[in-house]
Amino acid sequence: MLPSLYIALDAPDKEAALALAKQCQGLPLGFKVGMELFYGEGMPIVRNLQALSDYPVFVDLKLHDIPVTVERAAANLVRQGVRFFNIHAQGGPVMMEAAKNGAIEALPATDSEDSLTILAVTLLTSLSAHDVNQHLQANVSPNDYVAHLAKASQAAGLNGVVCSAKEATVVRDACGEGFLKITPGIRLPENIVGDQQRVMTPEKAIHAGATTLVVGRPITQAANPCVAAQTFCAAVASASCAAPTKAGA
Repeated sequence: MLPSLYIALDAPDKEAALALAKQCQGLPLGFKVGMELFYGEGMPIVRNLQALSDYPVFVDLKLHDIPVTVERAAANLVRQGVRFFNIHAQGGPVMMEAAKNGAIEALPATDSEDSLTILAVTLLTSLSAHDVNQHLQANVSPNDYVAHLAKASQAAGLNGVVCSAKEATVVRDACGEGFLKITPGIRLPENIVGDQQRVMTPEKAIHAGATTLVVGRPITQAANPCVAAQTFCAAVASASCAAPTKAGA
């Protein structure tokens, strides 16, 4: 089971990442390793972070290539101990199915398929409705675009998607409560600034249907990351207790 909060450790090296993680060790959260950190430090940093948390490290590499390449890449991640990673939904249904097949086949006999969490990235939170229409040439709203990719991801057998909290409700409506909705772009009201276009506060994200929130700079670049992480944990816990059920929303 995943926690309700992951910290995006977009640090330049393992020393910085581990220092941040150790400050937050013991809180009810997990750690996410993205491209910057993984490409600099490789699998050792994932193992180092896994030793600090009871939750699986989220390896956020957004695999996106021809199906056979993604299948082999997913298998290699799993063989090295990764149990939570993502791919890009825009790679298509065959690629998504290949990723899952490669991951399952690489599991040791002692693990079950249930130990895997594979997500599909829908639309980056840095992209706006204008980008969807002009750059991606999709004549639909971000909501419709994300819902389409989420349904394709679910049909491919994946566990959930990475989406903006602004699309969490439409993904829930399209794919059901049990389909994971991992949402970056989470900000407290006072720090909704920066390069992300589709952001939301923790309370609104949980109420919209997000299942796990991803927070980076508001924690990692805070004067006291531990205090900032505690603030987000408290906001998530409060919002989770107050969140309406779909029937009562």
